[in-house]
Amino acid sequence: MRNIIYFILLFTLAGCESREKKFSLIGKWELIETHEFSYIAKRTIQIKPKEEKFFIFKNNNVVVDENGNIGIYKLNGNRLFISSFNQHYLLKYRKEDTDRMELDFTNSEYASACDEGCTEVYEKE
Repeated sequence: MRNIIYFILLFTLAGCESREKKFSLIGKWELIETHEFSYIAKRTIQIKPKEEKFFIFKNNNVVVDENGNIGIYKLNGNRLFISSFNQHYLLKYRKEDTDRMELDFTNSEYASACDEGCTEVYEKE
């Protein structure tokens, strides 16, 4: 009987480990804050958005924003390009927090496009 309990416990623990969440861009991502670097304060300032902003990424590389604008996106590693909006971003996320991502505005060469740094933080709904 004891062996059966150990077997069930081992099977349960092994099953839980294999369900690690993976990051997926697909879904609705809502802006929750913006980070800007202040040279005066010499720190990053977190700013809550004044109005709703979101992206809905779909399986067929289509993206829709909060205004209903439709675009095509391309994700290559951590480089995200949204063609219809002509926007380039560097995408960052942590493996332990797959429902949150950061988008840094960049130019077409994926270098920072902001003098004081600008990062938008999104959370998946």
